[in-house]
Amino acid sequence: MAKPYVASTLINGIKRRASIPENQATFEADDFLAFADEELVLGIVPGIMSLHEDYFLYEIEVPLQSDKKEYEIPSRAVGNKLRDLQYKPNDNTVIEMTRISVGDRFSDYNDEFLSDIKRYYVKNNKVVVSGSLANSSGGSLLFIFYIKPSQLVLEENIGIIQGINDLNNGKTELVLNALPDNFNTSIKYDLYKFESPSSILTIDIIPTTINTLTKSITFNTEDIPDDLKIGDHIAEAGEATIPQVPNEFHAMLEQMVACRILESIGDTQGLQNAMVKLKQMETSGNTLIDNRVEDSPQKVVNRHSLLRSATSRKYNRRY
Repeated sequence: MAKPYVASTLINGIKRRASIPENQATFEADDFLAFADEELVLGIVPGIMSLHEDYFLYEIEVPLQSDKKEYEIPSRAVGNKLRDLQYKPNDNTVIEMTRISVGDRFSDYNDEFLSDIKRYYVKNNKVVVSGSLANSSGGSLLFIFYIKPSQLVLEENIGIIQGINDLNNGKTELVLNALPDNFNTSIKYDLYKFESPSSILTIDIIPTTINTLTKSITFNTEDIPDDLKIGDHIAEAGEATIPQVPNEFHAMLEQMVACRILESIGDTQGLQNAMVKLKQMETSGNTLIDNRVEDSPQKVVNRHSLLRSATSRKYNRRY
């Protein structure tokens, strides 16, 4: 396994780039990580998303309820927005949904023009299902969104998975290298990959038991993703010790935080030099991740074009 790039590694890299002495008292570890969190959310993540290669894409399935029309957009969605909303009537079928305006939600209008379309509108931070789905208790909604990178914490606040044991009773035990002090059965947890880009596997799962002697934590087996492996990490929900971006951007994150540090201490010359280097790194970084499958670039296709409608009449046409 490769040497982990964790929060302490990031902090040491920032200090080297900004020439900050080890015995300085101006910045604490939490300060470096807070700067890094800001640069991830406002700098690196938007830059990667602008390439439209579906990094950070995450999906949550929410069962429909007969007495419920409004469903919250997941709070961990970047910008509190969705990539798409889809309807899943059963395990094998996904149907597209159509966003309408709040001004088009009237029953007489919908019945006349949109009778067969699965539709919804957005109200503040909620989606409101309309038409036939408004009173449905069958199927579920698929919220597809770009998930925010987790807040960075020092490595003693996370657990490294060293064993995955199916207990054959609907429970799975995760054995950890160490049990962080903040771990208990009253909080939610995330599981994420160790390997680049340290993607989040599942969020907000709740344990059934924690054993401090065996350094293990047990969950319902259905909450454990199939691709969880030895060496992956578990952390309190919304936290991680590895920046959740491709490894190639870790050095850039160090440089971005170093620029913030140099600006805050008034080192104008050092900041100018650091910004020149940062610009070079941004250009190189975008080149490395743009077009994820080079020999098969993504094609922009209008799924409801006249050409496609001539060859297939089976899709649900958007209004």
